[in-house]
Amino acid sequence: MKSADSFEACSLFADKVFLNGRVITVDADNSIAAAVAIRGDKIVAVGETEKIKNFVGPNTQLFDLKQKALLPGFIDAHCHMLAFGLNLGQVDCSYPAVRSIEDILESISQKTRCIPKGQWIRGWGWDEFALKEGRPPNRFELDKAAPNHPVILNRTCIHASAANSMALKKAGIDGQTENPYGGEIERDAKGRPTGLLREMPAMDLIESVIDLPEIPDLREALKQADKVFLREGITSIHDAGVGSVNRADVRAYQEAVTQDNIQVRIYMTLREYTYRKLAYQDDGLGVYTGFGDNRLRIGPVKLLIDGGIGARTAAMRESYENEPDEKGFLTIPRSQLVHRMRKAHENKFQLAVHAIGDLAIETTLDCYEEILNSIPRENHRHRIEHFACAAPDLVSRARKLNIQPVIQPTFLYRLGESFAKNLGKRIQFVIPCNSLIQAGLRPAGSSDRPVVPGNPLLGIYAAVTRKTDANTVLAPDEKISVMDAIRLFTINGAYVSFEEDIKGSIEPGKLADLIILNQDPLSVDPDKLKDLEVQLTMINGKVAFKSDKL
Repeated sequence: MKSADSFEACSLFADKVFLNGRVITVDADNSIAAAVAIRGDKIVAVGETEKIKNFVGPNTQLFDLKQKALLPGFIDAHCHMLAFGLNLGQVDCSYPAVRSIEDILESISQKTRCIPKGQWIRGWGWDEFALKEGRPPNRFELDKAAPNHPVILNRTCIHASAANSMALKKAGIDGQTENPYGGEIERDAKGRPTGLLREMPAMDLIESVIDLPEIPDLREALKQADKVFLREGITSIHDAGVGSVNRADVRAYQEAVTQDNIQVRIYMTLREYTYRKLAYQDDGLGVYTGFGDNRLRIGPVKLLIDGGIGARTAAMRESYENEPDEKGFLTIPRSQLVHRMRKAHENKFQLAVHAIGDLAIETTLDCYEEILNSIPRENHRHRIEHFACAAPDLVSRARKLNIQPVIQPTFLYRLGESFAKNLGKRIQFVIPCNSLIQAGLRPAGSSDRPVVPGNPLLGIYAAVTRKTDANTVLAPDEKISVMDAIRLFTINGAYVSFEEDIKGSIEPGKLADLIILNQDPLSVDPDKLKDLEVQLTMINGKVAFKSDKL
């Protein structure tokens, strides 16, 4: 029988101990340690190897890091997990898998051989700037590839789509169809729809006639996406459009979590329909931001007020390059926007407004200022998603109002060349990482996956080097240090979800969400950052992914 002293000693032992590493803690001092002890789902000690060895007992699992890097698990503060998971089963039209319209048509033609006539063919990821032809596919080309199937292909930014004639017909779109407010149906010289639809109000004309995925399909999509996230060291995500795929998205997430289909932690950014039902519509449930637990939590309400720079639908204060009559457009009138934002603010929700162009950002800040002046609220942590083209006056206003930017550095790498072509000299204001940090803001890093690849190491690389995939350096004054870039994807991501006290850094008392990298990101050549490998991902003190190389 064990003595009382032996029981006390056992209670001090850790379940898991990491030794002999480069522990990048991301604490307030950016401390570097060598070892970490974990008990249950929490970190219990951080320090030098000799100190942490005291936590090693007979049943402790040891990890000898051999000077590899241990970091907090990455947080992607704006992605679309459900959409990404569903995309994995659709036609991939993204670069570099696809380099021409011919490639897209061949992929669609192959798909028609696998599914019954009349069944929808969906695809994603095309970018005219990455296609040999320099333009989107049109309906007539898609008709030849799929004469007996309706086809809808989303652009990489998800702010435009290309459809064939059967898809347009099912949606009732013809030469007489008027553009919905905030959207555009492109037409040729004869007034016929070309198949190109810009922005959600236009794209939704087709989406509304497609059967929604069932709950089991959504759970499977989440499961497949989860596997990818874990391989990339992502332990928490903010899904930026819950309710976009299916009005039962919340249920799909709940079932996926309770049935252990997924392991990553979820902060749900709700589209308005879902939020209204939970908060107030038909008496609602009175739910607001923060409801849930550390695996699945209700986050902000999302509003989307403009498009994307690549599609030239982001709302700009000045015209796009070489197109004097095109400034993009707002998808919601300002008067309606401020009303909808105020309603969510009054219902104790955090807000997350998609605003990419400088006019959209300015309009959003105007609305925030009006709302906060009339209904002050401490620690609101309202957000602007993307904050992409932000001149110094907009950065300054965001700081004054304490609005949190959620940015996507990987846009620089994957979309930077098209941004430069479309914006000209204004490229100096795109994703202004350094300016945001110097202003005293805490920008959170994210990918907007599936818009661009979602690996956080690619985002860190882009924030540090500002290089495009063509090796062009954009706005070099906005480069930041590797440590600041790591903070974007860890503690800052936790901050914008009110969770900095439980995750985002390696400190005693926090959740044991950790990753091992094959090399120390603080020591490697910055050009090698995107090539680093995640060799282990741990969530809740349990190994969720382990590489064969570890």
